[in-house]
Amino acid sequence: MLLGADLSERIGLKPTDVTNLGTMDDAGRVREFTAWVLESPIGVDAPLDEHLTWLLDTIAPANNRLRGLIATEQASVRIEALVAHVGRHRMTFLNDLLDKLAEFPGHFWLTAYSGEPGE
Repeated sequence: MLLGADLSERIGLKPTDVTNLGTMDDAGRVREFTAWVLESPIGVDAPLDEHLTWLLDTIAPANNRLRGLIATEQASVRIEALVAHVGRHRMTFLNDLLDKLAEFPGHFWLTAYSGEPGE
């Protein structure tokens, strides 16, 4: 069981935010996992591929350490991207980005929604 501070030390990166296993969320539920968050400093209007490139470049030095955590701690590692897509930019993933994503040892979850009211 890794908490945010342990994870940061083991992978050598500092998160934007951490919510530890066992803490209560806003709805009064106990968290069943530690969420270690790294948010892109790039503006929200930038295309998704720019955010992902920044993230993958930032965490690339820790990829082998993440692989070790997955192997020894049975840790689940993922990039979870939530995107409001209203047609301003194509959601394009060129080969260089796909290569970086292939080197990432975890999963990639992409949730895209239209950003329309009520969705």
